[in-house]
Amino acid sequence: MAFYIVAKGRLTQYSFSYLDMSDPVRLEPTLIHGERKHQHQDHHSRDYYAYELMTKGVQTLSPANFISEARRLMEEKKFHHLPLVIDHKLTGMISYQDLVNLKDDSNLERVSHHMSRLVLCASDTTPLRHVVDVFYHENINALPLIDDEFKLVGIITHRDILRWLVDQKKCIKEYL
Repeated sequence: MAFYIVAKGRLTQYSFSYLDMSDPVRLEPTLIHGERKHQHQDHHSRDYYAYELMTKGVQTLSPANFISEARRLMEEKKFHHLPLVIDHKLTGMISYQDLVNLKDDSNLERVSHHMSRLVLCASDTTPLRHVVDVFYHENINALPLIDDEFKLVGIITHRDILRWLVDQKKCIKEYL
């Protein structure tokens, strides 16, 4: 399975009973000579993976940063979710929603006081259909993605999925 829970700096594999595993999908890494292997199929029938939609070069903070820094970064970059890392390892997450109800005098507090300490994340090779199911059933809007070495490599959000759907609609129109 390709989902994990980060708690106290440790990754624990996690599985969801509702995911459709009847049609097995390759969950192992698909790296061949440093490049992603793409299936040579019609774009309507092939499986898509999280790495194809994820935002790379994710901006992160440390739990030791101040709330003011998180607010500034989210406002400047128009982010709603910031992964928190220590030594390139995912340790938590803070969202815009976490900051909305905080008073201005909390700006000098550390992010660690308000971050989510239990974070659901996934392998970057997770099938997109599984990501979408988890977004829907768990009512989440962002999923940090990790590589084979459990390092943060990207994030996929509901906006990434919506953007992909719009692009697919354009492709389908051109195909017809």
